[in-house]
Amino acid sequence: MPDPLRVLFLGAGDAESVEAELRRGGYEPSIVCIDGKGDLPAALDTNPDIAICDSVSGDCGALEALRAIQERALDLPLIVVSGKIKDSDVLAALAAGAADHLT
Repeated sequence: MPDPLRVLFLGAGDAESVEAELRRGGYEPSIVCIDGKGDLPAALDTNPDIAICDSVSGDCGALEALRAIQERALDLPLIVVSGKIKDSDVLAALAAGAADHLT
């Protein structure tokens, strides 16, 4: 039986691909997608298990999402996914507290 997983997906990226990968990994994801900073506080109130963020997503990229998570002192891992991103941007996100980065 798959493990339930509440996912907050930030960005205009391909949430369907992320969902498919999570299902292949043995999870039953329930995904809430947002595309802007204004939607982030309410989305964080849903108590997700994990946040997955497109490296640059509208007005709420990985660094903005990390700041919001840290301001609330949430124990919420954030994984940054990207197609093309500069190494310096990856390092900045990891230094700011991102749990991981996937290309």
